[in-house]
Amino acid sequence: MPSVALMNIQRSEHEGGVRLLRIDRPPANAINTEFLSALFAEMEACEADPAVRAVVVGSAARFFSAGLDLKEIMAKGPGQMAALGGAGDGIYRLWRLPKPTIAMVEGHALAGGAILMLACDFRIAVRGSYRIGVTESALGLPLPNGAFQIARYALPPQHHHRVLLEGEGFGPERALELGLIHELVEPAAVEARCLALAAKLGAYPESGYGYQKAKLQAEANRALVEPPPLGTDRFEATGLTPEVFARLMPAKI
Repeated sequence: MPSVALMNIQRSEHEGGVRLLRIDRPPANAINTEFLSALFAEMEACEADPAVRAVVVGSAARFFSAGLDLKEIMAKGPGQMAALGGAGDGIYRLWRLPKPTIAMVEGHALAGGAILMLACDFRIAVRGSYRIGVTESALGLPLPNGAFQIARYALPPQHHHRVLLEGEGFGPERALELGLIHELVEPAAVEARCLALAAKLGAYPESGYGYQKAKLQAEANRALVEPPPLGTDRFEATGLTPEVFARLMPAKI
């Protein structure tokens, strides 16, 4: 079906009321404030449109997303990025969408890009040579509280320490073992598999799927919307130190 180009996002409609959104910010689909605003608006539109039954989030580049846009942070400071995943943020809006969401991962999903992936209900990735990981610890960055709560919710508890503290980028097979993704398929089959799963889940009444999803998210959402003292963010204070940038810049090359 025809694709419609939006700001930083390509949109196409598929059978079963499935909307496919491909992130389109070459070369690495870095997350900036413009993209977060576009994602927020797209999620608002998806929720309001009864014809949209499920959403697949993929990419139009070899990266799913390499994480935060360092050029914007260096030019403007942390700003909105300090609230990544927080209420009112595009990633949070994706996470809270009461309709099924599938991440279609065909390349690197690192740091904030991994949080974007983890905000989806199901995550299907291709076999290949690339990395997936919540790498902030290794880079010296405290996860913003919203991003942390989304990651903690999405990941199996037994793997929290390995994924969130070790801060490594894992190959797709290891990412599957750690619960970062749910399924691995061959590259040629990934779009069809994601669309089929989305159509299956989208056929369920939202009154059941959306309710169960919200109940599962309730504890994490409370900690996200009303963080306790130890849950408050340190990203803004820490994010621009010379030590952090010394680690960030080589990591992005």
